[in-house]
Amino acid sequence: MESANLMFDQPDDASAAPGFTSAEGFRAFLRRVESDGSWATDPGVPELLAFVRAKYERLARKWERDPDDALAIAFFIMRTEAAREADDPWAMLTSAVARKLKAEAHSDWLMVSLERASHPAQIEHERPVRAGAYEHILDRLVAPEAPEGEDDAQWLSFTLTGILIGLSWPRAVAEGCVDYILDRVIRSGRREAAADALRRDITMLALYQLPRASWLVLLRELLGPIGRPGQVVRRGVIARLLLDEPVPELLADDRLVLSLHEAAPIQGQRS
Repeated sequence: MESANLMFDQPDDASAAPGFTSAEGFRAFLRRVESDGSWATDPGVPELLAFVRAKYERLARKWERDPDDALAIAFFIMRTEAAREADDPWAMLTSAVARKLKAEAHSDWLMVSLERASHPAQIEHERPVRAGAYEHILDRLVAPEAPEGEDDAQWLSFTLTGILIGLSWPRAVAEGCVDYILDRVIRSGRREAAADALRRDITMLALYQLPRASWLVLLRELLGPIGRPGQVVRRGVIARLLLDEPVPELLADDRLVLSLHEAAPIQGQRS
């Protein structure tokens, strides 16, 4: 879900930023102001900064940051030799700003240092759940139509993936399966319909050589078992998270932990 194509708002009037909107022009501009030491005096700098702020405003909102945060990050990166000498300085800047904003957001979410958040392998993939903070997402997941974009569900994807990784699921398999399941639930609008369709779906089995038994266990635990009409069934992990059950309490469920751990695919195992 975080891997979807990023689109950024552009200034309405492209002529307001002449000379540096292209990769070549941007590189030449950076080299000139750095060589002249004219960042504080060049009349084109305020135009560049306004352009950059508008360009990355949507990206900043995606990661719950202020657009000025993105601008500050971009400014320091633009002063580096790596930016001036990049084959495509705009692409380099966009990638670097996105990584920094993501790390800062994860640092806040996970309550860890920015350094640790910049290296996902060094942190526990668990976002603290604040009571009532995500009730609106439950409404969106059961809505008849998918919401605009998937930003609101990033925390859920992140948490579910982390749980699976902690229970021995390979990272790529965990990320792919979680995002695929969430996408189908959002598009379907009904848990039962999504679960029924996903049980017959072999996409993940083929893509990751995932054993069918592992796939079925994953669906059952994330979505909950499908019972007869009127029958009360236990909630799946997705519903439990959306209903504000803290992750530590969820992981204290021995049955759930054992089930997902034993279903973790072994490398080289085939369906």
